Amino acid sequence: MLRIIDSTNWPPLQNSNLHTRLKGAILDELGNGAGSSDIEAVVKYAGGQVPTWDEEDQTKLNESFEYYLENRYSEELGDCSEVSELENMASALAMIGAMCGYDTSEYVREIEERLSELTRPDEDDDRPAQRWEGEPSAPMSERMVEIEVGRLFDGLR
Repeated sequence: MLRIIDSTNWPPLQNSNLHTRLKGAILDELGNGAGSSDIEAVVKYAGGQVPTWDEEDQTKLNESFEYYLENRYSEELGDCSEVSELENMASALAMIGAMCGYDTSEYVREIEERLSELTRPDEDDDRPAQRWEGEPSAPMSERMVEIEVGRLFDGLR
C-alpha cells in the first residue's frame, strides 16, 4: 500500500498526509506483537531506499524488533512445524537484523538446530515391525491371545 502511495502522481494523494499516517499505523502495529514475516515486509519496504523513511521510523522498527525477540520469537519458533517455515523465519531474522543493526546469529543458529531436528530421520523408523511368528493360517490359541493382550496392556501402565 505504501509503495502504491509512493509511486502515485495524483496531486490530492501526494499532498495528503495519508502516507505518513499509514506508515505510522503500520509501525505502531508492529510493536503490538507482530511476527517475523510482518516485520520483514516493512524491512523490505524500507530497504527500497524510500525517501520518506526517517530516523524516527527506524527507531520504531528497532523497538518492534526488540519486542519481537523478547516476547514473540520463542512462540513463533515453537509454532513452526515445517522446514519451509523455519527457513523463511531464519531468512527474515537475518534480513531484519541487518536492517536494524542486530546480530541475529544466535537466533538463526537456534532455528537451524530445529531444522536439523525436523530433517533428521527418526531412530524408530529403522526397527522392523513385530510380526506374529505362528503358522499363517493357524489362529492363535486362547492362551496365546491372553498372553499377548496382557503384554500389550502392561506397556500402558
